[in-house]
Amino acid sequence: MIVMNCKYFFIPRNYLHFYNHNKSLLFRKSNIHTFQYTSKPSSYLYHTQRKFPKFSSVIHASRINFKALNSQLQVVCLFRTSAPRNIPAVVWLVLRPILKFAAVVTGRGIRKWWKNLPKDKKQYFINEIKANRRKIGIALSLILGLSVTYYLSHLESTPITNRKRFMAFNPKQIEQINRFELDMLMQNFGSKLLPHNHPTTIRVQNVVRRIIAANADIKEFEGKEFGVSVVDSSVENAFVIPLGHVFVFSGMLNLCSNDDQLGTILSHEIAHCILNHGAENVSFAHLLDMISIVIIAAIWAVIPIDSFSVLMHWLYQKSIKIFLELPYSRKTEMEADYVGLQLAAKSCFDVRESSAFWCKMAFLTKTFGNGPEIEFLSTHPSHEKRSESLDNIMDQAIQLRTLCGCPKLNWRDPRLHVEAVNKAIELQRRQFFEQNKKPVDVIKMR
Repeated sequence: MIVMNCKYFFIPRNYLHFYNHNKSLLFRKSNIHTFQYTSKPSSYLYHTQRKFPKFSSVIHASRINFKALNSQLQVVCLFRTSAPRNIPAVVWLVLRPILKFAAVVTGRGIRKWWKNLPKDKKQYFINEIKANRRKIGIALSLILGLSVTYYLSHLESTPITNRKRFMAFNPKQIEQINRFELDMLMQNFGSKLLPHNHPTTIRVQNVVRRIIAANADIKEFEGKEFGVSVVDSSVENAFVIPLGHVFVFSGMLNLCSNDDQLGTILSHEIAHCILNHGAENVSFAHLLDMISIVIIAAIWAVIPIDSFSVLMHWLYQKSIKIFLELPYSRKTEMEADYVGLQLAAKSCFDVRESSAFWCKMAFLTKTFGNGPEIEFLSTHPSHEKRSESLDNIMDQAIQLRTLCGCPKLNWRDPRLHVEAVNKAIELQRRQFFEQNKKPVDVIKMR
């Protein structure tokens, strides 16, 4: 956006003539300008086909808003510039392990170099650092300032929730990765994909279309290629890649008691897509990698023994994963639950089924799983926490559903039904084990 203060005066009705204080800035006498009068007296259309070498762009028909202030006119012009040339995200993904390995080699090399220096040389460098500590401090402050500026300049708000987040890559930069991911998934699942005319595939397609149609007012749905693929596998999973293609495994369909539960699950996955969590996760990993490169180099430069350096390197990576990466992943999952519940409510699904589904999953995991869930070591919140969190915002979702003109909900709350079924199964299991006690082997010692 470019702002200019211009003197102005009006001549008969539909024409405006103005000139800039600094004619060398943008406009010159050789430029030809045409203004078209519109219905609003404060709005005009500016047309030109002249190229400005300084900006290397062509100005297209852009709207100019005029506001009079102290006999001056503020002219705000919106210019469409040439597309920026960004480095593809795939380059950064390839460079990640290379840069980390380079940090290890560099840090270890600095340590070996310093160890082999004579004492007088070491003292010389120490004295030089002390003598130039002010310059070094200024340089470090400058680097820190540029890093903070880079971070702040890449902050944006998420759609719907308006949460601030760091985005190093835009969707266009990672589009190549997304298309490659789609091709690989289709190739890997090729023999297991159900045909498009299969009843199960048609069921999922109908649910997805229902969600898309009910939420067409959300601009993030524009340009998404919402295809559907059902994988004939017992895996209990479903996901949507950033391009919009929906993958559902038959194992997940077996867990969903009805289309309402399936609708809430797919709404959650589609929420990940429209919130662009894929690009956000890659950007967050990129930010951590940039910080980690410096810290890894310092670990290998400062710790005198390689075995201790390996241990500290491993502990650092595990700490980053447990205290930063996993909590961030759980936060995006909770955000997708919140937005997904809204999408499901607008689609007229019984939103109470979302909480009922996770209550059922919590019981199945606890009863027939491999042990209790350890949330802080997981990328997802625990099933119990997700059920409780959805219950906390359930009234808002039901109200939104009513405002959208959806049919009234059934008087029978599915959450109470699932809770009753869980208690009945648990009671039967206890009775079974009480009646069928395992024999006790007694070993007699002679």
